[in-house]
Amino acid sequence: CRLLAGGLDSFIREFDLERGVEVTESAQDSYGGAVWCIRTWQSNVPDKIHFAGLADGQDKDEGQASPKMLNKAQQQVHVAIACEDGCVRLWKYSGSRRHGKGGVRVKGGLTYWRSLPRVEGRVLAVEWADDGQRIVSTGVDGCIHCWSTSSTQEVFRITVGGGPRGGSGQATPCVWSLGITGDGDIVTGDADGNTQFWDGRNGTQLHAYRHHASSVLSLAVCDSPSGKVFASGIDSKVVCFERVEDKERGYKWVFVGYKRPHS
Repeated sequence: CRLLAGGLDSFIREFDLERGVEVTESAQDSYGGAVWCIRTWQSNVPDKIHFAGLADGQDKDEGQASPKMLNKAQQQVHVAIACEDGCVRLWKYSGSRRHGKGGVRVKGGLTYWRSLPRVEGRVLAVEWADDGQRIVSTGVDGCIHCWSTSSTQEVFRITVGGGPRGGSGQATPCVWSLGITGDGDIVTGDADGNTQFWDGRNGTQLHAYRHHASSVLSLAVCDSPSGKVFASGIDSKVVCFERVEDKERGYKWVFVGYKRPHS
């Protein structure tokens, strides 16, 4: 089990959680300054199957692979990194593995893939959507950007606002946190203390709540049968929203309550 971590020094580091150590020589420059957020997405079917122990010592193309081989395959992991310079950079990650008949160990790690177009100011949050076909990002420009991973073009852009106001007083508040629900809805937390829900297909606003006195710094999406979203921020409150049935849309997100587990 591995962990990727980044920070203000612009480097991405890999840690082996089973041994509790940093992988030797794993530090990789982000190419975009400080790293504000890292998110991964693992493809269901790898581009190429690598399976040690085949009789002929050769790799099988994915079209020839059996279900058993797929379960033991080295799957492709894609990594999206939110950078200080206003770009989301995409990488591919592979762990070290045994390869071929001789079982030679091939070194893994991060391989740079491509960059999404630069936006104004730093990117603070990023999430994968639509089974890896889209990426959503937010930052200090006060916008939600939805990108196509194949073309790197912007699919749509939402200017965050229109929610209950207060807090920072900015025309377009900085968007600190971001989440994607199992239904594809986008959830954002901003510097005004708003938690807002958006339709992930067309970018329209669904709900806007202000239950925080200041910036919402973190969001957690729980895709249980009921569906829950937790929001927390500077004011030490943890706020809960829940997915409930609705005649008009089929479902909606409602405020449930909050706790103050810490000071």
